[in-house]
Amino acid sequence: MKLITLTLLVSVAILGATLNAWEYTASNHLASSAAADQHPNGGLYRLDAAKQVTATLTGSADFDMYLYIFKNGAWTEVAHSNSEAWDEILNYQTKEDAWFSWFVVLKSPNTTGGDYKLKILTD
Repeated sequence: MKLITLTLLVSVAILGATLNAWEYTASNHLASSAAADQHPNGGLYRLDAAKQVTATLTGSADFDMYLYIFKNGAWTEVAHSNSEAWDEILNYQTKEDAWFSWFVVLKSPNTTGGDYKLKILTD
């Protein structure tokens, strides 16, 4: 079961405008090492330049987290957290107004999967 919560703290417009301060949480179960989820909500959001973004990921297996920017029709990785620990944290300050998306990937090989919780905060 996928649980997603989006709490808007200041202002939001989806698909075309800018998100200001916000909090997003999601949880899910990924069943194999080939599994990945895209957040928020399987999509992407536009953030202003100079926004501080903090994402935390906790899970029952070894998950990794990647932050991508969508620009000029292509995805580019701008940050990641892929330690050997089961909990990850990713801090990033946006350098430009752009569309962003977070990807959660199950890293543990030979696993039956695991549950995770993702929380993303911006200033």
